[in-house]
Amino acid sequence: MRTGCAAEILTHAPGAPSSGGGPVRRGRPGGSFRAEASARSAFPCPRSRDIFASPSEDPAMRLSELLSEDVILRGFSAKDKWEAITKLVDHLVASRRVPADRRQVLLDLILARERDQSTGLEHGVAIPHATVTVLESAAAVLAIAPDGVPFQSADNQPAKIIVLYFIPRKFVQKYIRMVAGIARLLSHADLREGILATASSQDLIALIRREEDKEQAALGGLVHPA
Repeated sequence: MRTGCAAEILTHAPGAPSSGGGPVRRGRPGGSFRAEASARSAFPCPRSRDIFASPSEDPAMRLSELLSEDVILRGFSAKDKWEAITKLVDHLVASRRVPADRRQVLLDLILARERDQSTGLEHGVAIPHATVTVLESAAAVLAIAPDGVPFQSADNQPAKIIVLYFIPRKFVQKYIRMVAGIARLLSHADLREGILATASSQDLIALIRREEDKEQAALGGLVHPA
């Protein structure tokens, strides 16, 4: 099991099953995604301009767009990452974000993805995820675990902020940007502290949206309305 820059190690090649083939270092020649690997940290990842598309490019999916009050869990707990992932997939089913008849295949894919490579980053963050062919739209859930969940993270710290998401493989380029974008956003200590401290789910989503807008505005890109 390997750890490293989230944007580099948490990405599979398009067309390759999430449960096999392993992650690859990838990029587009002359394109907008470049992995800057680090063997010592999970957070030195692509620069902002490599994560957010310019107004003329296909924009990345934004985490704030996938979140709503029903997929933000506070006081979350699990004995280990395997239980955490299972509970979060079950919550996506219960909240009707994914079909119940796809539950097992989604769970199998994301568990296989996690066995291939841990998605536990540093500073109490984990982002279990997978590209899939059995969904037409992306789905995400954010869990806040005050006591932390052991996640085989890069710094051996338990995960207190867990973002689990599935993205249809047809959106693989947006997926690549989203993996990098979430990792970069959550590398900011003030955002992590805000997520843990914010009492309202609506305020939490607004906090994430503001941080996303800051990143994109710094590049002269378009921001989303509040």
